[in-house]
Amino acid sequence: MHDRYLEMKYMTANPAELISMLYDGAIGFLKKAKERMMKGDEEGANNYMMRVQDIICELISSLELEKGGEIASNLLSLYMYMLKRSVEANVRNDPDIVDEISTLISDLKDAWDEAMGIGRRMKEGRAYVLDTSV
Repeated sequence: MHDRYLEMKYMTANPAELISMLYDGAIGFLKKAKERMMKGDEEGANNYMMRVQDIICELISSLELEKGGEIASNLLSLYMYMLKRSVEANVRNDPDIVDEISTLISDLKDAWDEAMGIGRRMKEGRAYVLDTSV
């Protein structure tokens, strides 16, 4: 039942919601990987870190570099950095690197969700533009 709910949730999500779900998935897998590392379960940690790497690769493939300009280019650099660090965390079985990646992805998710909220409010005609010229 739960799997069917998740399947429907993913199938009905718009592209922006899917990115948020990918961030959530990565954060959850990083938490589980760290727990496994702390317990000395290298195989379990490896499985979760591989999932994190798959998600980061999916995030990379979702970028539209020509349309996205500098923001997409900066995200690509950040995703590549996180991918490199996730491999290092996995090889070294290092929970500190997992924390670093988790912080980066959490910050990205917060920014992404905020941007989605602004976009939603703009569609509804409820967005406010800050006047920064004062």
